[in-house]
Amino acid sequence: MILLVSKYYDRQNDAGKLTRRLVQEMEYLWQFLKEAGVEPANNHTVRILCIPPGGFEYIFDL
Repeated sequence: MILLVSKYYDRQNDAGKLTRRLVQEMEYLWQFLKEAGVEPANNHTVRILCIPPGGFEYIFDL
């Protein structure tokens, strides 16, 4: 990871932007490993994408 960050961090392209963003968010990306009870998908967007409102029966008209 450190090698990738050092390689791309200063670039002004998309790889550089992504690397800088990952460095900013690194503390939060692994929060589920640090604190008991925090699920890996413990964020609002992931839950919305994984289970649509009304469940899958609603989407597939089951």
